[in-house]
This record gives sequence, C-alpha cells and structure tokens, in this order.
Amino acid sequence: MGFVLVEFSSNRNKFAVISIDKIVDKKLRELKAELPEKTVEVFWGRRIYSVKVRGFGSQTEMNDRCSNLTECDGSNFTTDKSSIMGNSAAGRIAAILNKRKILNEPGPSTMRIQKVQKLNDQVDKEICSAVLAPQAIPETLNSNENCENEVEDPQETIAKLTAKVAKWKAISQKHKECAKMLKRQIQELKEQQNLATSEDNVEITVGTGVYMEKTTLAAAKLTAKTPTILARSLFRQLFKPDEMKGCSLFGRTCNANKSAPVLPSVDGIKRDALIEYCLNTYNLKPLPSSCRRGQVSEYVVQRSRIVDSLNKLLREENCKGN
Repeated sequence: MGFVLVEFSSNRNKFAVISIDKIVDKKLRELKAELPEKTVEVFWGRRIYSVKVRGFGSQTEMNDRCSNLTECDGSNFTTDKSSIMGNSAAGRIAAILNKRKILNEPGPSTMRIQKVQKLNDQVDKEICSAVLAPQAIPETLNSNENCENEVEDPQETIAKLTAKVAKWKAISQKHKECAKMLKRQIQELKEQQNLATSEDNVEITVGTGVYMEKTTLAAAKLTAKTPTILARSLFRQLFKPDEMKGCSLFGRTCNANKSAPVLPSVDGIKRDALIEYCLNTYNLKPLPSSCRRGQVSEYVVQRSRIVDSLNKLLREENCKGN
C-alpha cells in the first residue's frame, strides 16, 4: 500500500494526501512510479473527482510534501484550505487534521501556565529548604551530647577487632593446612608416577598402585624366613617415620585400654597391599567357599600374626617419638 499527493483540478493549488486504493482505474494503481503528473479519477466519499497526481510515497513523506507545496504557493494549509474549498470532502478532512495538529501543539496560554507552575515549584523548594535549615543545625550542647552517644566505647571496639583478627587467623591456618595436605598428595602422586614409569620398580600387588624397588624386595626376601619378618621389614621401607607417627594400623579402639583416644590409621591401600604381598610371597591364599565351616587356613593364621606384629611395630615407633 502507498499514498499519493493529489491536486484538485476544480481548485488549483489545493492538495490532499489519499491512499492509492482510492484511484478508480485499477490498472493505474499498479503503475505507482508512473503516476506523478498524471490526471486520474479518485473516489472521495460518494463522489468521484478528477485530480492531478503530484507524488507517490509513504503517508509521512506525502504529508510533508503537501505542507511544502502549500507554503510555497503562499496559502495556509490549516485555515484557508477549508474556507476556499468550502464544504468539499477534501476541505472537511483537512480541517479535522488541522484541528488535531493544533490540539497537540501547546498554545501560548499553555506555555504561560507551564512557566508559572515551574516558578511555583521553585519557590516551594526554596521555602522548604529555608524552613528545614534551622532544624538541620543543632545547638552546641545537643551536638556535643549526640557526638558522645555516637562514639563507641574503645574497649568494645578493641574487643570486636580482636575477635575479627582471631577469626581471620583461624581461617588462614585452615587454608595453610589444606595447602600442605594438597602438596603432600601431589608429591605422592608424582612419586607413584615415577615408580610406575621406572623399570627398577614393581607393583607389589596388582591394581593397588603401590610400587617398590626390585632390589629392596629381593633383599627383604633373603633375610626374611617368615611372612611376619618380611612384613615388618617392608613396612619400614614403605612407610616413612612421619606417616607412622601418631597412627595405628586400622584406627580402631584399643581393647586393653578403651578410654585411650583412637589414633588415625595409616594409609589403608599401602597397608593392605603390603599384607597381601607378604602372604602371596609364601603362597598363602584364603580357603575357597566350598571348605567346611570351622576349618582354619594357614592364610588366616599368618595374616593375624602379621597384623599383631605391625601393631607392635607402630606402638614402638610412637614410644620412640614420645
């Protein structure tokens, strides 16, 4: 859809903007670019008028062009148009559009009212500031009393700051411990990686990730006559003194002294891998499930002896530390 700017043939220099659908000849509607400067017939209300097309485009463009043409011809598009065209449809439509335009634009009286309102608002603000100013300035005695009330007790301030310092120290210590633990874990992982990639090391129990040097295992086997002796010898090689200090084998409560505090257990993966390696070295394996109930295997006997020996070893190491 588009709009055309037309000039009425009956009244020269009188223009109007109408929709292109108002053109009587439908063939001419399709010739949008060729319409300017052509005389066509258009529907206007119930009548048909012969008009000259002066332009084609959007409604806004045509309205602007219509205003420019009217000003160039020295005619008033708002009032003279309606008086010259009389009671014609174009005149009535132009008058209605002009009235809407006038209502939307502020008149002189409206502008004066707005100026007066701005002045009144400014005066009200000045009066309010003048009234509130004396109240905002307290007397000397009242100001001194308020200042004394607002100042906190120095002892309370010191106590609050001391509590904050203690809190942040505790948080800092906690983060330091976490950092140490992470560094230790990283070091252990690096050691395991080095052991796994080295040809001189062997995994003592498959799937555990616990590696030891082949020479250390061979030397321990030569000097060990029983699984218990082998376990004690390898335990000292596998666990460092720091890992054994203050720890127990399984982290359980002592049966002889139940009131004693429970010590944390050593690394369970290393412990179990070591015990299984010592038992497998002497071809000791658990009995199958098909064996009779109550039958005790050599595997269970030797494992209990290894556990007792390692518990005794940890107690000796803890006594040395004390």
